[in-house]
Amino acid sequence: KSDIVSRYLPPHFLGEFPGGEVLSCSYSADLSATFSKDARGIVQSDSYKKLYPDTFLDIKNSASDNWKLHNSKGLTGSNKSSGLLSGINGRGFELGILDDHTASRADAESQTIREKTWSAFNDDFLSRAAPVHIVFVIATSWHNQDLNQKIRLSMKKDPDFPKFNIISLPAKAKDYT
Repeated sequence: KSDIVSRYLPPHFLGEFPGGEVLSCSYSADLSATFSKDARGIVQSDSYKKLYPDTFLDIKNSASDNWKLHNSKGLTGSNKSSGLLSGINGRGFELGILDDHTASRADAESQTIREKTWSAFNDDFLSRAAPVHIVFVIATSWHNQDLNQKIRLSMKKDPDFPKFNIISLPAKAKDYT
């Protein structure tokens, strides 16, 4: 899931929508920066240059956690990464990715961390979304009141809350032997 969405989707999205903005978050800025660095490497690959020959990495703005692309039509796209709880002010997106919002089972058991995570997601992350946007939340659900469950509950209770398609990919099949 992380390979496809956090590493490969941002370069593809920015190739298809060269003026787009991508915001990738995780429980830590380091993990998110790792995904961003991998995505930036894809942009620099020969395969990517063949697929999107008019799109190139901005050398002046190419840090692993915050990089920009330009294309021959003058459009500038960006990929920014951050820790969800680190503060994401000033960062908007058309493609928002939250990959692993909770670091551990112990964090998932902490009501304080669950509340901070929900607040950061609902009040900070979602408020950065452009009018037309896509959001991916990739995470293991470790608690019945974690962010995943709060998203489900909010969709039921609040008609104005964004609608998510929930896809469950279990680590083991129920009939696994």
